[in-house]
Amino acid sequence: MIKVKRIGLTFWVSAVMVILFRSPAWAWDFQEGDILFQAMNTSQSLALVMATGSEFTHCGIVFKSGDKFYVYEAVGATVMTPIEKFIERSQGPVVQTRLRDPSILTPEALVNMKKVGAVFDHKLYDFHFMWSDDRIYCSELVYKIYERGLGLELTPLKHFRDYNLRHPAVRALIEKRFKGKGPLEEMNELVVAPVDLLNSVYLEEVARIPGGNGRGQ
Repeated sequence: MIKVKRIGLTFWVSAVMVILFRSPAWAWDFQEGDILFQAMNTSQSLALVMATGSEFTHCGIVFKSGDKFYVYEAVGATVMTPIEKFIERSQGPVVQTRLRDPSILTPEALVNMKKVGAVFDHKLYDFHFMWSDDRIYCSELVYKIYERGLGLELTPLKHFRDYNLRHPAVRALIEKRFKGKGPLEEMNELVVAPVDLLNSVYLEEVARIPGGNGRGQ
């Protein structure tokens, strides 16, 4: 009888763990406008870690469609990714952040933010991190949705020279992608990294969600 009870308890604990770690949308409190940050296992991740000093190299904004939550993100193109998929592929925990003053995120504001986001729908990823709207990268997408849709600049914008461009991994990425564009240190292009948003005074961390297998895109 004791053995049977132990087996039953083990099964119950395992079931709870599956719910918590494999079905995060059931276990975590998401709200539209939340910004999620993750580490990704991609070819450019190491360079971004070295350049920005942060393990969090990717981010997206939470929106709802029907009764399901998605992460609107710029990856290969700008798409709505099921939130479970976003979390599952993270290399380590996903940091969930939210506005410190949620009252400004009214239904009308969310409508405006989604309209701004729709302008970038299916646009290709910007591997050169330029500030134009022709292509777009992850943190640029989140920044512009908040700035243009809500009128809130989450963080001061930077320039390439404000990051660590000396690390060999960073130099290798620069040589591969920026041939003919001149020294990045001399460029006045505006840029924003995921860690800049993560450190925004307007945001607060509300949860750290266990990630999955870390397979990036």
